[in-house]
Amino acid sequence: MTFAAITYPVALGHEEEIADIFSRRNFKRASSPILRDATGARVGMLMGTGLFIRHDRMARVIQFRGDVDDVARHMAMQEGVQEAERRLAPLLREPRDTTTVEGFLAYFSRSLMRCVTQSIVDDQPIAGLYATSATLAESDSTDEVDLLLKELVGEQWAAAGGPIVATAAFRHGSTVLRIVQYEDGAWEQALAALAADPDVVAGERRLAAHLVSTPAPADGAAFAAALRASEMRCLSQLSIAGMRFAK
Repeated sequence: MTFAAITYPVALGHEEEIADIFSRRNFKRASSPILRDATGARVGMLMGTGLFIRHDRMARVIQFRGDVDDVARHMAMQEGVQEAERRLAPLLREPRDTTTVEGFLAYFSRSLMRCVTQSIVDDQPIAGLYATSATLAESDSTDEVDLLLKELVGEQWAAAGGPIVATAAFRHGSTVLRIVQYEDGAWEQALAALAADPDVVAGERRLAAHLVSTPAPADGAAFAAALRASEMRCLSQLSIAGMRFAK
């Protein structure tokens, strides 16, 4: 399976309103997880999604089999997505036209984050998903940050053990998004496994020097505290494993 992520800025002070838009009460789930190409042929599967927010930044993480263009087309044609887009429009810091499939696809392409690294420890649908966001200092070398993310997230996080299923890191402009997929209900154990690994803590110290307002952790406890401080709030999570897609 593959991960993708899109991100976009929202106006501050509307977190609860946005959460309500995507709540189970209001958001209409996809009619099917099956991905089809422009001719209607079956080409993949949407395995799960997670929607996150922190301050003025939202991110949607998507787990799928197939091609990301087919994911975008699938989402553009969903009634629930179209309704959520209409309600979300006044709360965005940057206006966009997603009233047509073409407009949605253009927005999706602009908002798609570049995947710097991902590592699949156990190829399974989403059970638990954690996301953390940070801002890259403008003067820093993006190539060096990419190398650090590949080493830290793609290698060290993935090798930390415990209930970690997969890890990934994405960038879009100065926004850095890191995710951990973990076994259902086991985030604290996953965090403990990361914090107990001295290589992870050392790698985080190196990365912190390139991020805005991110303290360099002295030890595992400080690492765990720093990661919690950059945690994104999960507004919704959908997984084919839980059979929560509409039938």
